[in-house]
Amino acid sequence: MFNLQGEIIGVSNYIITESGGFQGIGFVATSNLAKKIVIEGNRRWTGISGYFLDPMSAWILNVPLKGGMLVESVVKFSPAYYAGLKGGFEKVTIDGQDMVLGGDIILSVNGFPLTRKAFERLNEAVTKQRENNDKGFFNQKIFKIKVLRGGKIEELTLEFDK
Repeated sequence: MFNLQGEIIGVSNYIITESGGFQGIGFVATSNLAKKIVIEGNRRWTGISGYFLDPMSAWILNVPLKGGMLVESVVKFSPAYYAGLKGGFEKVTIDGQDMVLGGDIILSVNGFPLTRKAFERLNEAVTKQRENNDKGFFNQKIFKIKVLRGGKIEELTLEFDK
């Protein structure tokens, strides 16, 4: 979102619309909030849009864990793109849940399994690190990612410039 001088004043992040287009009620995060989250918040943008698999979905998709993250899309020229992660191509609805199949399924990051429960534990650990001013996990620039692709497990490297 820009002002009349062309300066960034916010980041559009959601719209409620009946038509599915640009008409409706839009929601914007201010540029100050976006800056705080992205630059000062020790967060890393990967360029991945995905879906956490529950144990049943993982079993249906023949995932060797009780979960994982199904990569639905990867933003071109993002860190995930350069790592070689692949998004899906087949839109499906399973039990009322829309998802895109055919992409990689992330099994682990630096040996840490990427199930929903494990991700929640990681989130708790990161919160404690932040409370103690210990950047730990977020100081890393290189992450080893194991993915399930075409029935085989592959290891990819996700790198950040910062």
